Amino acid sequence: RVADARTSPEAFSGAPFVFNEAASQSGWGSTVAWFGARNLTLCPVLESGSHHQSALAVLHGRADFASLDAITWSLLCEHEDWTDRLEVIGHTDPTPALPYITAKGGDTQAMFAALSEAIAAIGPTDRAALRLYGVVQIPHDSYMAVPIPHAPVLTAQAN
Repeated sequence: RVADARTSPEAFSGAPFVFNEAASQSGWGSTVAWFGARNLTLCPVLESGSHHQSALAVLHGRADFASLDAITWSLLCEHEDWTDRLEVIGHTDPTPALPYITAKGGDTQAMFAALSEAIAAIGPTDRAALRLYGVVQIPHDSYMAVPIPHAPVLTAQAN
């Protein structure tokens, strides 16, 4: 919250943390990795179900901080009137966005070409609104560079 005197992620070591879901790279995995690399304590108290709900949990004091992906935060700032009462205090290390997948043995090159063509066919205004500008092929190992950690055992539940 803007009113909180803490201004860096390090200052939130041991503070109540809300995350969207345990399978989320942006809401859980990257935050666990960032805190762990700095020997800081991450204290998850609430699983919200979405980045939107995580931001609201911080806004309403059910947790002190959350980790949201940059696209979601940008969209929230554009479409919600309460985001000015929250502030960004830091960034985790960059990780790849969610992949587009196909069935095992599927024609990945055809899928890539179809997605590229579909995105190119969307008008520039809609692409900007969606923050969707194209697709890139990223090696599988890049997705596995920051593995999703096990789900936390919530020791306290935020009100």
